[in-house]
Amino acid sequence: MNNMSAKKIEVINYLDYHAVVNDRKIEEYSSKQLCSDFPDIDEFTLNSWKKEWKKARELMHSIKF
Repeated sequence: MNNMSAKKIEVINYLDYHAVVNDRKIEEYSSKQLCSDFPDIDEFTLNSWKKEWKKARELMHSIKF
């Protein structure tokens, strides 16, 4: 696994742990905070990963069992 893949997993795990969900809706996580917590990753990449993460998690929350 290359370094960026490992970093992406680290960011995804971070978002899973720190995100707030209210009524099955994910509250927006601060891009500024994310950049502060991962200063070695550029903002464009972090925002791209955050959007991908949010879309996947919203799908998971919308599933009815």
